[in-house]
Amino acid sequence: MNVRGKTLEEIKETILSWDPNSNPTFKEKVSNEGLTVVLYTYEYISYSQKHWKNITYKEKQYLIIMDGKVHWIRNKYKNAKLAIGILPKPKVPREIRCQKSYDYDHQIVKQSRAFCDLGGHCSVRTLANIAHITFAEARSICIEYGYDKNGMSEYKIKQMIKDYGIKLEDLTNKVRQTARTVKTFERQNFPGKWVIFVRGHVLASINGVITDWSAERNLHIEGAYKVA
Repeated sequence: MNVRGKTLEEIKETILSWDPNSNPTFKEKVSNEGLTVVLYTYEYISYSQKHWKNITYKEKQYLIIMDGKVHWIRNKYKNAKLAIGILPKPKVPREIRCQKSYDYDHQIVKQSRAFCDLGGHCSVRTLANIAHITFAEARSICIEYGYDKNGMSEYKIKQMIKDYGIKLEDLTNKVRQTARTVKTFERQNFPGKWVIFVRGHVLASINGVITDWSAERNLHIEGAYKVA
C-alpha cells in the first residue's frame, strides 16, 4: 500500500479493512521544524514453507509526517532522523573527495536543463566528464552516433569514446573481484577516470566520485573500463 500523502487515520482504516487482526500502531518518536517521525508497525499472517504453518510477522516503518500527512518513508530510524535534520550530515561528504570533478559535473547538470527535448542524458554526461568538455559539445557528438530520447547502446558509446581519441582499458573482471555494484565501487575509491556500464545506464567515476544519481546504489556492474 502506498501511504504517501495519507493521514495516519486513513492508513489505519485501510489496513483494518484488509485485515482486522493486523493491529496497526503509531508511535511518535521525534520532531524537528514541522517534521515528525512516527514509528508505524503492523502484523500480518503468511504461510511458512519452512515451518509448514502460518506465521505472524511484524513489520515496521518510520513515517515522516508534515502537515498531518505522510511525506517520506524510511526503513531505519537513523535515516529518518537524517531526513528531518536531527542528525548532522557526514563530516566528509563524498563530493569533497574530488571537489573539482564534482563542481564540474554540477555545471554539466545546469547545462543539461537547456536541452530537455531528448532524454537519456547518461551517455552525454559520461562523455562530458571523461573528456572534460561542455554538455552541449558532448551532446552534439553523441547525436552523430545515434543519440536519441532512448539514449545510446553500449557498443555505440564505446565506439564514440574510441573515435574521440580516448582509450578504454577493460578491467571488468578485475574490478568485479572486489566491487560488484556501483555502491561498493565508489566506497573503494578507485583512482582515475572510469566508464561504468550497468543495466540500461552508463556513468562516469572521477577519482572515486560517481557523477550522477546512481551513486551509493546497488546497481550490478556489467562493464568497467578505465580511461588509459
